[in-house]
Amino acid sequence: MLTINYCSAQNVIEIEVDSIYCQDSTCHLLNFSEEQIYTCSFLSLELAEYRYNQTIDCSFDRELNDSHETANSLDLKRITTLEEFKSWASNLKFASNFSYNGMKFNQQYQSLNYNYGVIQSEKFLSNSTNKTEIEIYQIIPIKINDDYYVAGLIEIDDNEVGHLIFPEKNKTGLMHYLNRFYLPSLNTIVINHLKVYKDIFRTYKVRNFRSKKILTNSISSNPILEGEYDDIILDYPFVVTKVAGKINIYDESLEDITPSSLIEAYSSFGSLQLIINNEVKWMNSNRMISDTMPKIERVLDCGNVACQEKTISIISGEFMEIINDCDYSGLGNSWTTDSIIFDLNRNLQSVKYLNNKTNRLFSVDCFMQFYCNPTNFYYFKTKENNLGIFKRVNVKQEIIDEIWANKSLSHQEQWELVKPIRDSLKVSYRDEIILEGQFEDIILSDYNKPIIFKENGKYGVFSLMEKAKYLSLIHI
Repeated sequence: MLTINYCSAQNVIEIEVDSIYCQDSTCHLLNFSEEQIYTCSFLSLELAEYRYNQTIDCSFDRELNDSHETANSLDLKRITTLEEFKSWASNLKFASNFSYNGMKFNQQYQSLNYNYGVIQSEKFLSNSTNKTEIEIYQIIPIKINDDYYVAGLIEIDDNEVGHLIFPEKNKTGLMHYLNRFYLPSLNTIVINHLKVYKDIFRTYKVRNFRSKKILTNSISSNPILEGEYDDIILDYPFVVTKVAGKINIYDESLEDITPSSLIEAYSSFGSLQLIINNEVKWMNSNRMISDTMPKIERVLDCGNVACQEKTISIISGEFMEIINDCDYSGLGNSWTTDSIIFDLNRNLQSVKYLNNKTNRLFSVDCFMQFYCNPTNFYYFKTKENNLGIFKRVNVKQEIIDEIWANKSLSHQEQWELVKPIRDSLKVSYRDEIILEGQFEDIILSDYNKPIIFKENGKYGVFSLMEKAKYLSLIHI
């Protein structure tokens, strides 16, 4: 047995073979020695835990030695540069129909870009139904004899080259796996790009390389993003790189989406907080840049998650809040639990939530959204054109909180005071105005964003945690 190992430190597999021989739906990588023929296949060597290098392993092939047919039946197009390889590998489609263990299969391959592709397998079952699965593959350039490139596919949860794709002169190419060919196809696979790129993103891994960091996949030390960096931040769907004061942002497909004049970028609950031209901006998961923090909508994936659906209505001339308990279980459970009249001692024209609407769904457990913002604040406008913000205080909870905050009491004393209040005192509310004036405007964006108000041509920000302050003479 002859073993030949040619693996470079770059994200390219380099091998030396004497011939590529294809016959009867099978392709062989061949090496010759003393008039004997050796077939070569890819072998993955484990360098360390979850890190592999690719080699070729060559062994004597009795059948080919007896037949003496070793001519290269492929009319290969010689792709000699990585730039040309990337252009070719980005736009490949192949298909194959075959039978295996009595079942029929239809498989289609389609490139996502020059780094990744997918294979859709449709299995036709005996009960006239079919089952469809999608597998994701990394596309690896394989350089033959330091001369030209072919492509290898490695399934993202595997570590060995399986499929090979050869560029041909008269068509886009030919894909080979085991004992079958995949021929060029015009059909397009309908891909759930969000799910596919989430699966790809989970394979990204930051590794130390000399005194810098590189981005690789989970099974290799080979970089999948060109360059070495001082820091690499992975926060789906963003990859942020930092080197020598230069910041770059890539999406989950590693496409550069860096905005111009970017000074800094920070992770911010699934979005990015940016400093552009000395101004604070945010980029959301859809790559849109805004002046305010995007809404956080992450929720837990299991169990029944408590929520409240609140609506402001005018009933018999009075503003009233109707509260329905609900859950995120997907069962549509909802039931009315309370109706509370607003008591502001004002001649009200309108009352809204801070999303500028008269209805909103609130999570009861703020941990679900990875932060806790106060949600008991409301906007109001009077018939005298006063604008303001008020908060609704749960009087029962306020009394309990004051007891727990009294550190002069022992825990047992606190509990003895809290228990009868918790069990017997009826829930009541008190409405407190915390901001009111003859403002020209109050701009509402929701509970996780600042309230912007305008007075005398000036714009300011009202924090739910502090008093209102003017920040600028221009619209922020």
